[in-house]
Amino acid sequence: MSSLRNSLLPFPPPFSPRPPSRPPSGRQVRLEDGQHKPYVNKSLYDTLHQLLIDGQIKEAEKLKTEFKIPERRYWWSRVLAHSQAGHWEELSNFSKNKKNPIGFEPFVDACLKNGNKSEAQKYAMKVKDENKVTYLIKCGLLEEAVKVAQEQRSALGLSEVLAACGSQHQALQTKIQVLLSDSSLRN
Repeated sequence: MSSLRNSLLPFPPPFSPRPPSRPPSGRQVRLEDGQHKPYVNKSLYDTLHQLLIDGQIKEAEKLKTEFKIPERRYWWSRVLAHSQAGHWEELSNFSKNKKNPIGFEPFVDACLKNGNKSEAQKYAMKVKDENKVTYLIKCGLLEEAVKVAQEQRSALGLSEVLAACGSQHQALQTKIQVLLSDSSLRN
């Protein structure tokens, strides 16, 4: 029995709560030396995010190409990083770039999350039609939301705007209630 026990592989070492550290990539070391910012020991996406926040678009593009980062993920990363860093002009220029694979909803959400309602309003009219009323409401553009819901002949959209109206919008509430009485509206 003891020979059988000795022939078995030893038990695995106790569980370590920290994964073994991986050596930093050459690119991360070069970035850290050149930018004087911490890039070593970051994940690929954290490195990408930090590059974008630091305004290193060309380096981020190289990383995207080298590691074959999917276009959608790259767009999301750029939107989030530019809005987080307050690079509103860069975000605006990026929104006009190529074919947008993620839509404009993330642009509105990122701008609102980072406290720039006026920037969010620029993108609100560009969201998909089925989301337009909701995003106009998020941006505080209630009059525009009513117009869009009316153009879409959407009772549901008008009801959504009505629910978002506060007591300070009595005239708008009355207008919506009149519009809701139209029997030709769709649900």
